[in-house]
Formats: sequence, structure tokens, C-alpha cells
Amino acid sequence: MTDELNQPSFALPQTFYIHYDEIDAQHEGLVEIINACLAKLVDGVLEDFEEPFEEFITQLATHFRHEESLMRDLEFSGLE
Repeated sequence: MTDELNQPSFALPQTFYIHYDEIDAQHEGLVEIINACLAKLVDGVLEDFEEPFEEFITQLATHFRHEESLMRDLEFSGLE
């Protein structure tokens, strides 16, 4: 998939939507950050990639902590 500037971009797959608004919004936000990282790809070389990538790592860690906390609260049987 490409965006309006013909740059590669990703859309959140339907299988990632769990119909829990807060988590779905986080998943969408992570894809937006991935697309911001891809926008730093110029002629096959990443330029000024560190800032969006650090944001992705921070948001990903926050997302998983939150998601696991919700699973614990809901006593989700698949949580190890």
C-alpha cells in the first residue's frame, strides 16, 4: 500500500481490531508511528529515523503494559 505521496504505508489489518475502543485506538496509533518511520525512508536510506523509532518503542512498551493489565483485570485465561 502507498500513501498520497506514493510512499509505502501500512493500514491496520482488520484482525487487529478487537472492538475495545481504547486498545483499537492504540493499535491505530502504533501503525501511524510505523508510517511516520517509513516516511523517513528516502531512496532506500533512512534519514532522521531515530525520533519516530524511539517514539514507536516507547508507545509499544506502554501499549503492551496497558493491554496486559487489562487482561489481568478481566482474568483473561490466555495470559501467562
